[in-house]
Amino acid sequence: AAGAVPLRSRAPAPLRLNAQGREIDEHGNVVEYKTTAVATLKVNVTAQKIAKYADLIKEEKAKETSYDPSRFIDPSMQGGRPKDRSRKSTFTFVEPGQMQRRAEKDRMRAQFGEEGAEAMFLRRRQEAEAARKVAAVATMDSNMIPLGQRASAPVEEVVEVKKELPAVPVCEWWDKPLLVGGVYDSVRGGKWDVKMDKINLYVEHPVLLHPPMEAAVPPPQPLKLTKAEHKKLRTQRRLQLEKEKQEMIKQGLLEAPKPKVKISNMMRVMGMEATQDPTAIEREVRVQMEERQTAHDDRNLARKLTGSERREKKLRKMFEDTAAPEVVTAIYKIARLGDKKHQWKVDVNAQENRLSGLGLVVEEGGFSAA
Repeated sequence: AAGAVPLRSRAPAPLRLNAQGREIDEHGNVVEYKTTAVATLKVNVTAQKIAKYADLIKEEKAKETSYDPSRFIDPSMQGGRPKDRSRKSTFTFVEPGQMQRRAEKDRMRAQFGEEGAEAMFLRRRQEAEAARKVAAVATMDSNMIPLGQRASAPVEEVVEVKKELPAVPVCEWWDKPLLVGGVYDSVRGGKWDVKMDKINLYVEHPVLLHPPMEAAVPPPQPLKLTKAEHKKLRTQRRLQLEKEKQEMIKQGLLEAPKPKVKISNMMRVMGMEATQDPTAIEREVRVQMEERQTAHDDRNLARKLTGSERREKKLRKMFEDTAAPEVVTAIYKIARLGDKKHQWKVDVNAQENRLSGLGLVVEEGGFSAA
């Protein structure tokens, strides 16, 4: 048709560049693009949010300070200052325990009268104030207390009380049964007159008495975890450490680790470099694999115990077992100990297991040795 409007082509505008490689328009002017720095790290994003929020707060404060209510008043309408409108009444919340205290005061006034109740209230307030001061002094930093006598502290006279010591007895109670007459003056031939029938070969052991106080409460036992719970805690701990390490790498505090390239993933990791020169890339990957294996062997060798350290660890586990610190006693009966072979076996076993005992072969040692 003659009156048809031709359709506009949607082809992109041609790219025009000058001698310096900058984009220009059809008039030869350099096209300027506004670039905005966008933060990608979580730390920088948070800092930008805080700065933006601070700017908003400053703007709100500036609006509040510049507020002038007189500009909304037309002086031609009314004369004089506008009346202050009182604020609308809001909710008034009751403090917790206020009603209980009021009811308790009413009960005490009904029971003891007005004067008696006021006296009891005064005494309670004084006790509460004294308790508050004691708690404040207990939590106060001792370095902040000034030196010298406090003005509010009453000066008390220190009276030294002399304790009267008991008189020295004529004969001590532990010597009295052994001396004739029960006094130290009973001397015969330059020596004390002692009752020899009271002395024998036996040792008198005192009767064990229970302590007057109750036994202490046993300490709380540690929580026993199953193998699955131990494994779960270990996994959570390792994940937390890995997240902290990644955050430090993002902030630039740690250097990013090199990619762990192997023969199996060489083509996927290296990409185009592996296709250009596969032999050189394979040689480099094998060198990296050898370096990682060498570092692994060195770490294992550094943690490996020497012969003396292994021996000390074995003895510590056997004789210094913290799970069973008590001493275990065992009694053995040997029919004939006159043979040198039997004596040698008993001696060697006692030395190896660090046992000590008597001629009846009563041995004492650690839990593992027993």
